[in-house]
Amino acid sequence: MTGDLLPLTIDGQPLPLKTGYSVATMLAGGQQAGQNLRRPADYYPTPPKATRAFLRAEEAFLRHYDGPVLEPCCGEGHMAREIAAFLGCPVLSSDLRTDTGFGQGGVDFMQTIGLSGRVRRVITNPPYAEDADGVPLPIKFAVHALERLGVEYLALLLKQSFFNAENRAGLWRHLPPARLLQTTFRVDFKGKGSSPVGALFVIWDRRNGWGEERYDLINEGGLVR
Repeated sequence: MTGDLLPLTIDGQPLPLKTGYSVATMLAGGQQAGQNLRRPADYYPTPPKATRAFLRAEEAFLRHYDGPVLEPCCGEGHMAREIAAFLGCPVLSSDLRTDTGFGQGGVDFMQTIGLSGRVRRVITNPPYAEDADGVPLPIKFAVHALERLGVEYLALLLKQSFFNAENRAGLWRHLPPARLLQTTFRVDFKGKGSSPVGALFVIWDRRNGWGEERYDLINEGGLVR
């Protein structure tokens, strides 16, 4: 069964937006939103191999939730297509960019509200840049999704080295993840066959292992046994 790839609406209505933190502003280093929506180098499509490894490892946990999955940094749909095909559920696809030709463009995840109880799962490869205060965007994504939106399941695809910096420790202490899944293969986000990096899926799951900080390795077949 193949899931639907849908624009960012719930019950036929666009999700409401609010003012406040803005991904656009943060990516522009504190400039006004709209001046520089995203640095070109900040768009790194997710190879299907990485998404499939994650989905196979997390399938049992993901199926504890119903309803659509939100992919708020969908780009050209690399992750969204894999999620929809594997889980057979609707995938709400949006992105800050407007030029990807996939999903709903011009949607700033940090200004999204109204998800509580309607979208329980968020899976994405967020931008890795830091804001003008040096706070990594994945940290703000996690806090916004879990504390402001009430998301029950959040999976962020990060570089393996993401927590190798003191300014990331606060997220770990404040919102310890349920699971960390490191790929046994290096991921070529640039798609040029060079400079692949280690990848880490960081997962918060309110129904399964909240705060347990379990660490596992994954390959294309799922969990390494």
